[in-house]
Amino acid sequence: MTHRITYTLKELATLLSPQKDAEAVSRLARQLRHWTNEDLLQTVGAKHTGTGVSRRYAPEQVRLAAILMELNRYHVPITVLSECFETLTSEYSKRDEWKQAVQGKGAIYLMFAYSDEFISAQLFSGQSRHPMLEPKGQISGKPMVSAITINLSRLFAQLEL
Repeated sequence: MTHRITYTLKELATLLSPQKDAEAVSRLARQLRHWTNEDLLQTVGAKHTGTGVSRRYAPEQVRLAAILMELNRYHVPITVLSECFETLTSEYSKRDEWKQAVQGKGAIYLMFAYSDEFISAQLFSGQSRHPMLEPKGQISGKPMVSAITINLSRLFAQLEL
């Protein structure tokens, strides 16, 4: 597939939809629109376009949408995502590990954990120690909780950008 600068909402939904049928794409488009309205995804240009004008998304937003879909599979509440997704979009996307995942260089993971008391999202490579495996079951002084670990390298490779 040739490299594209931006994707319309429909193109984004089609690209990310596991099932390519019209109903599944339409459901995913509604979800993507909701995430955009909640500022979890950013558009190129206006977020609220007029009739006949499509929202457009940069490739980086496609990757973030894929992560949101993965976290959505585990029913992570939008209130939790709203608190931490800014870190992913502003800080993590500049880190070397993120760039390695985008380029398909090595196994790069995103570990995501949350409870009533804290939210944690961390990038790590397959060569480093898993961030949740801290001594005595603690993370930043808080009791260990269940975590979701996403293989970003694999997830990004599945995207045909």
